[in-house]
Amino acid sequence: MVFAMSGPRFGWLVAFLAIGCAAPVPKGKPGTAVEAWIWHSPIEWSANDTAAAKELGVSRLLVRGGTLSYDGAEMQVTMPVSIDPKALRNLPADLVFNMDQGAIRHSENLPAAEIADTILGAYRKYKFAAPAGLQLDFDFPTRRLGQYADILKSLRQKQPGIRLTMTGLQTWMNDRAYPALAQQVDAVYMQFYEGAVAKSPDDPVRLSNLDRLKKGLARLESVGRPYYVGVPTYGQCLAFDAQGKRYGVYRGMGPTNAMRNPRLKLLKQSTERNETRATFEMISADENGRGLGFKLVYRMPEPGLVNDYEKTVREHAGALCQGIAIFRWPEPREAMALNPLAVAAVRRGETLTPAIEAVTRVGGDAFEYIESPERGSAAKTVDLVIRNKGLGDAALRLDAISVEVALQGVEIGELERRSFDRVDITAGPGKTPASRLRGDRIEFQRGAFRAGDRLRLGPVSLRATGKESGRATVTITVYPKQGSPIRKTLPSLSIAP
Repeated sequence: MVFAMSGPRFGWLVAFLAIGCAAPVPKGKPGTAVEAWIWHSPIEWSANDTAAAKELGVSRLLVRGGTLSYDGAEMQVTMPVSIDPKALRNLPADLVFNMDQGAIRHSENLPAAEIADTILGAYRKYKFAAPAGLQLDFDFPTRRLGQYADILKSLRQKQPGIRLTMTGLQTWMNDRAYPALAQQVDAVYMQFYEGAVAKSPDDPVRLSNLDRLKKGLARLESVGRPYYVGVPTYGQCLAFDAQGKRYGVYRGMGPTNAMRNPRLKLLKQSTERNETRATFEMISADENGRGLGFKLVYRMPEPGLVNDYEKTVREHAGALCQGIAIFRWPEPREAMALNPLAVAAVRRGETLTPAIEAVTRVGGDAFEYIESPERGSAAKTVDLVIRNKGLGDAALRLDAISVEVALQGVEIGELERRSFDRVDITAGPGKTPASRLRGDRIEFQRGAFRAGDRLRLGPVSLRATGKESGRATVTITVYPKQGSPIRKTLPSLSIAP
């Protein structure tokens, strides 16, 4: 017996069954493309970024072209300050347009053609050497996927021949309207991250869920449209109040700055399956008496997470998968997104570790001699510049990097800690706190030492206490995320009387 299922009455059922009961798709091999979203404004893209993109094998940039918002009367687009196509070093680029929450709410009753005209008005203002693709990043509720499809249809009609893509939410894939939506684009960039939001500070929700990814890949293959797998290379911080209620997303500082903030205390941290989780508590209120007892919970990917995604794609995706797209490319000196060079190194099988480079400069404190000529010769001043030349960051701890200056026959004068968070002067094997005149050891500490960091210490004024030359020996200790502490002792400095 054959049932004819056609027309509007049964159309939804056909689409629904297409997800779960489609014929097996020839496995094939998934694509290996790597693309990257750039989400900062204004767009900054340097020669170093170009080199890092080449190292990682990035073949296309997905550049934020504007955000749609609603001013109460009409839809409008807020565009980044500037995008210089030449600055992107001729890498292919798609322009991405997203909607803020206000626009999502107010757009429900707007005609699809009107929304499409607004997008294309902004898109056409950009001038690229080669035609740029267009991507929509609209986090519509699932019940409005039909409206989303209409917007995409209108864009296709108004700008024929354009490479048109969209991002996708994992919750859409099980909806009967999703296959028809996916048919409107050349590819779907499915965001396989942040599938759930933590409800409390101790909720073990992760950025990634590889089990969900495996199931999602099967669904995407059954729909029959090309797709990319979105991979999280950024971190997130959620704030919770003193009662444990979620307060919102916090963007004020990254985990390394939180480690160095005297108002925050690290309660716990752990790294499992290439994600690090760190919880801080606010131990003093702000100037308005707010925040005491609040908690900041950071979820941060490790570079190896990209490998985990790619391995899952290789094992479970078919030929419709074009590759991965990482969200997102880091801004200069950003702490909340992965260093692409570190990701590339881990993909090559390298172990990430900090590498210490130190340069010492010794001079004379002529000013002190002018002020106190009765003390004899001028004191020596020591300045130190320390760089992390490796691709690995130090661990998250108060003494992520420490610099110990051991003294023999030397007294301490003025000193500047510069890039460091604290300095202690001690004496004896028990490291008893001591004055500058009696101390035989200076220890500087800092709660962060990231790849590429350049730290300064000093000047530190030192003077020999006797007729013989004194000595100062500098030892730098860095605690990596894995393995034993890394120590580097510099040649001893002679402090002449």
